[in-house]
Amino acid sequence: MSYVLSSVPKSLPHRLSAKLSQQLAAIDYTHQNALRISSEIRRALKGPANDVRIGLQRNVEKLQNKKEQTTKFKAEAEVARKYFGNLVRSSNDLRQTVQRVDLEAAPPAAISTPTH
Repeated sequence: MSYVLSSVPKSLPHRLSAKLSQQLAAIDYTHQNALRISSEIRRALKGPANDVRIGLQRNVEKLQNKKEQTTKFKAEAEVARKYFGNLVRSSNDLRQTVQRVDLEAAPPAAISTPTH
């Protein structure tokens, strides 16, 4: 198209090319064509742009869900660590109590009460 427009002055008689040039200038062909092309490009790129935006939104939502799950799992793991830490401490206390019991020692002497 631009070749046709650029070759107009050379291929047409001078009066006709001047008249055509005036008419194109009057309708502001370049500006109108640029507006048409830009609106078509915007329309054509709107779909892919929306696809990218939607894809990014979904990825953000997935990452937020993963973060929430990780935070929840971390909190549950902390509760479990405290529980089992207390269980180990309690079992160590019980083991030490049992180890202090001497099964081979003589039973303590019965406390005698004086008879009168």
